[in-house]
Parts: sequence; structure tokens; C-alpha cells
Amino acid sequence: MVAGKQCGLCGEWLCQTAFDGRAKDCSACRRTEAARPPRGRSPVERALTPRGAKAAIMQDARARSEAEGVAYEVDHVIPVRGKVRRNSDDWVLVCGLDIPSNWQIVPKSDNREKWMFFSRDDARVEEDRLLKLATASSRGRSDPGE
Repeated sequence: MVAGKQCGLCGEWLCQTAFDGRAKDCSACRRTEAARPPRGRSPVERALTPRGAKAAIMQDARARSEAEGVAYEVDHVIPVRGKVRRNSDDWVLVCGLDIPSNWQIVPKSDNREKWMFFSRDDARVEEDRLLKLATASSRGRSDPGE
């Protein structure tokens, strides 16, 4: 039997030869990640992010940290580059965008706890939130008087 290893990005169990040495992610996933544009640089992200929006939310987080005495950070609701929680059946491979609707200001400790993982429950909650937003915006377009 060939010993296998789980890729940290795609979650597949692969032969050890699919990894570069002690790498946690398989070679195919590493090549795909290397080919992606840096965060916030894709054409979609540039189109959906007003100029100065990132700097403004970072300033808001710093101001909140100073006011409350607790470290705050800008978190991505849907991780920009999600990872698989090893040896778990409760994982969803996700990739969010670095855009204002995906940002939130949270305590640093909460952000570090969440890190880059997104569970099935998180995905359901986010799906419901996005459906509500889409429904509200479609109502707004159909009847501008509301």
C-alpha cells in the first residue's frame, strides 16, 4: 500500500510523490496558487473596490483599536485563499474576493482563531447572507421608490 498525504488546499489524499518534499500542499495546487494574481489585483476586485476603500477600512480598524484598547483587524468574511482543515469531513474549499462587501472589522484574537478555514456551517450562513443581499438589491432595482 502506498502511503498517502492530504493536500492542505484541495483536500485530496494523494501519493507522497505528488508533493515537493515536506510541502503541505500538492504540486498542482502550489502551481495554481503561484499563477494567481496577488490579492486585490484581479480585474474583478479592482472593478468592485472604490479607490482608497482598503486604506479607509484599515484606518477604521486602527481607530477602533485605539479607542477600545483591543487590537482589531480587517477580516475577510470568506477567506481569500481558503484551506482545508486536515483530517476533517467538515470542510469547504472557498475563495473569496478582496472587496469591501467581504471585509469586516473583528478583534485580532477572533481573526486568528478563524484563520483561513471555512466550515460547511460557515458556508451556509454566508450563503443565506448573500441571498438576502441579492434579494434586497433586486427589490430595490425593480421598485426604486422603496
